[in-house]
Amino acid sequence: MRTRLITVLQRLPRLVSHSLLIVALCLAASRVSAVPREQQADFSKDLDGVTWTLTEGDADSAGVSNGKLLLGAASENTTADAWKTGATTLRYRYYPLRSQHERPAFGDFAAEARIVRNAKAGVFSLGLCDAADWQLWVEFDQTNTQAHLREKSATTIKTGDRVSIASARDASALILRLTRRGDVIEARVADVLVGQWHGQLAPIVDFALRASSSDGDDAGRKQECHQVEAFSIKALPAVSVFFDVLPRAGQALSGDEKLGKLVQMGAANLGGYLWGRGGAGEVSGADNDGKPALELRLGNVAPTDVSGYVELRVTDWQDAEVEIAPRRLPVTIPANDVGECRLTVPLPSERYGYFTAHLRFVLNNGIQIGAPRSVGFGITAAPLPAEMSESNIVGVHTAPFARVGAKWTRFHDNGGRAVVWSGIQPAPDRWDWSGLDAYVQRVEAAGMAPPLVVLSMTPEWASSDPATGTYRGRGAYSSPRDISDWSEFCRRIATRYKGRVRHYEIWNEPNNNKLAPRGFFFHAPVEKYYEMAKAAHDAVKAADPDALILAPSGTGNFFPFLERFMELGGGDTFDILSIHTYTTPFPPEIGYHFNNEKSYLNRVTRAREILARHGHKKTIWNTEIGYHSGQSLRIAGSFIRQDQIAREALPGCWPDWRNRWSFRPLDPRRGAAFFVRFLALTPVYGVDKIFIHHRLMMDGSATGSPLMAAPAVGWFSRALGEAAFVRSHAWHEQVQAHEYRRADGKHVVLFWRVENETLRMNARDDRRLGEVESAPIDGIEGIANQRSVPVIAGRSPRDTYFDPARRVPVILRLNRSPDAAFDFWGNALPLGQGASTEWRIGEAPVYLVYNDDTGATTSAPGLQAEVRVDVAPVEPAAPALVSVPGRFVPAAQARPLEVATNINEQTAVHLVRLPNSRAERPAGSPSSELQLGGDAAIRWTLDKNHAGAARILLCVRSSDSAARSFNWPWQLQLNDRPLALEPWSAWPESIRRRGKNWEELSGYLLSEPATLRAGDILTVQSSRSQARIYEAWLQPVRTAEWRNTEHNQSATAPQKP
Repeated sequence: MRTRLITVLQRLPRLVSHSLLIVALCLAASRVSAVPREQQADFSKDLDGVTWTLTEGDADSAGVSNGKLLLGAASENTTADAWKTGATTLRYRYYPLRSQHERPAFGDFAAEARIVRNAKAGVFSLGLCDAADWQLWVEFDQTNTQAHLREKSATTIKTGDRVSIASARDASALILRLTRRGDVIEARVADVLVGQWHGQLAPIVDFALRASSSDGDDAGRKQECHQVEAFSIKALPAVSVFFDVLPRAGQALSGDEKLGKLVQMGAANLGGYLWGRGGAGEVSGADNDGKPALELRLGNVAPTDVSGYVELRVTDWQDAEVEIAPRRLPVTIPANDVGECRLTVPLPSERYGYFTAHLRFVLNNGIQIGAPRSVGFGITAAPLPAEMSESNIVGVHTAPFARVGAKWTRFHDNGGRAVVWSGIQPAPDRWDWSGLDAYVQRVEAAGMAPPLVVLSMTPEWASSDPATGTYRGRGAYSSPRDISDWSEFCRRIATRYKGRVRHYEIWNEPNNNKLAPRGFFFHAPVEKYYEMAKAAHDAVKAADPDALILAPSGTGNFFPFLERFMELGGGDTFDILSIHTYTTPFPPEIGYHFNNEKSYLNRVTRAREILARHGHKKTIWNTEIGYHSGQSLRIAGSFIRQDQIAREALPGCWPDWRNRWSFRPLDPRRGAAFFVRFLALTPVYGVDKIFIHHRLMMDGSATGSPLMAAPAVGWFSRALGEAAFVRSHAWHEQVQAHEYRRADGKHVVLFWRVENETLRMNARDDRRLGEVESAPIDGIEGIANQRSVPVIAGRSPRDTYFDPARRVPVILRLNRSPDAAFDFWGNALPLGQGASTEWRIGEAPVYLVYNDDTGATTSAPGLQAEVRVDVAPVEPAAPALVSVPGRFVPAAQARPLEVATNINEQTAVHLVRLPNSRAERPAGSPSSELQLGGDAAIRWTLDKNHAGAARILLCVRSSDSAARSFNWPWQLQLNDRPLALEPWSAWPESIRRRGKNWEELSGYLLSEPATLRAGDILTVQSSRSQARIYEAWLQPVRTAEWRNTEHNQSATAPQKP
């Protein structure tokens, strides 16, 4: 029986047609995956409203049945304008925003739809659609088996020559395909060339499937549905040139040699695309980290040299162009180069801030090769850890060794299991301190304060619930069966690190939003938590009386938990109150329940009140804050904006994108401002330390791109990280202004605007999405309780998050001019003329520096301000993602595109197979592929036919989802020496197998060059279970050294099962 298309497809706004909002994978700056990533539609269940949108027709004309998509226009009144009537169109959003993946600009791809042959089904079309009104379709008329190209723009419709598809007449199924190579789109039906389109394609496009009435002799009659058996999108391998941006590794630290495979904390020290800069004024102490530059690794898989240039554009945090020189860097890449060529790309460093480098490779004839690349980088005024005292308030979790201005770090989820109980004591008689030893040593070597260590995560052997799996091992969230095991762990850790670790936090977020019997990360009631807190306190204090204990690490609505904990006597088990005050996606002054209940101030105030009721007054540390979703998301190199987020949300889910814990998305420009405001309010509210959770670096390490907030946090740390709060200035209800005194005696006033818009986020008009009301969504589990919000008649749709006509504070006029002024990043601002000056008010704080106190004296008034309220400037528009209409080239005149199907077709590089049959493999590994995991390994013993200088090329299981790129770890050794492995971007990842809610992707890893000799042993390992090696080769560095033997025949890439 046919299943009706889920209602969300009908209810989503048709803003899609002019507002393309799609993103893909986070672009780890150290490598670039082919885009678009491979996708295969699943028609075994209802269509997913996250990726599919019905933009034409009604819900009855699209659905799934028996593993097929049924798509049909059943109009009985077809007019001459068949393009606009009697049609059904499904649009596929390739990684939409709500899937929380970045969307790099597209490279070359092939899109395919396989349909059941049905002469009564009318016209089926496969198309591409940009963010505006441009569309390109290959249309196949099932009635007369003819096909043609059609291009539609806002003003014109063009149709290409019709081509007869004779082979389709007797076929049971056939494939429509659109292949993109550079500025050429080639259309084929049943492998017959229909024609080509030559033009400028938008950086990102949607894909679409369309059913319409036949315009042949039988036009006007009711026609049957098309049956779509499969739909897929595949990234194509490089035509010739490919390039990656190499990581910036930073400096070594004491303890690195002990880390081994434990790299979760970001092993680089002061690495990544985040540079300090020596300069004048307030930041003269910043050291010079060298001239900022990106290092590119380029390759050329063509049999001839390729000459061209790398073109560079740089934009700032608001997408404005930055003047640079040179813009073009010439390069010639030798033939058959697998990635040896290097090119240094200089970056501008005249100003502090966050910037994006946009890179593309262009041949000398002007043809662009491959997809453009976008890499974020920062120029920061952040102090080095050794420059800061322990009075600095700034701490971080992940990548604490990046130059982000952090003095403190919290060991919890940034070191894997190596820093928690389940990893330190994996068995009753086994203790492994190697990871934590190395991390503590690194913190000391970097000049940071002693780490805050979280005591948490029960080992499986000790757990009271060992059957429940968690990301830290089975039973890790549960309390121990025997409290003495917990006490012994706490005693040993405090004894081992006495004098080196001074702060211990008891567990992480043990509460829930109610006084529930189990919390977020502690599956036991508060009474059990009290028992563990008391045991931990006693054990640690007995071993190290000077150690300080933090608890209870509450988050969300932690007040009921804290109240009960204090009733039990919990106030005697800790020295410092630890809280987590997330307000995402709103600023710290508001809170995420659209009112002040979850604001930073309210949570601090209520926590103090609870402690006071039970006779306690304690120091407070905020050990987790952060903004997660959206902070790294780009669309074709430009960060998402809040209006794009609002339009992308599924109906009924705003401010979330969808009905799940998505951390509520936020424009990273606002997120950067909110991070700094959290820091600025911390001393205002009397909180001693604050720790930024997750990361300030893009991929969680200190080797790649920073997030936008990183340079802003770094400047705050230098300017005010050790300052004392003096007073607040009440100038306007929407203006926050606070004054601080620094150690040098200077006073700094920070001011910013708090948007009223966020206070009304739950209002009817704010929940509307375009022309469609917010409503429940059928077919998505758990979403039935979403309440419908009716449309307000006569009101225009909310096309932007900020109403362009809103009246807010925009100008601040002070009665006293500062002695210096700085922007959000640390750049000096002009002071203007006269005794009083005007300053623009925005969400990002402005720093005003005075040489003395601004308070009132007997002879002069204090600092006063006049606030002007006016219409706020319209927010900058997102860059356009539109195509330029092109021209058709008939099939008879077109030069067919070359599309490789295996490695040898794609490269001229000689490959020498390492046969699976000759590998030492774990027992039970199938002959067709090599399966390993855990401590298992695959080994090849090389013979004389494998001697010479070569790289090792491995086709391996790279990921367990098309949503992630190379998230499976791999290690390669030659004898006992590790060889570096990097993903080889000349060939994209592909889906080898898939099932219900899972996928198996394969990708290629290429090693550094090595000299191989007979008798050498190559060993490959992966810590992930179900890891697989599909094929292995040697790629000779100097082909002439190798002899033709039975073992070194050029090998084709493995085919999919």
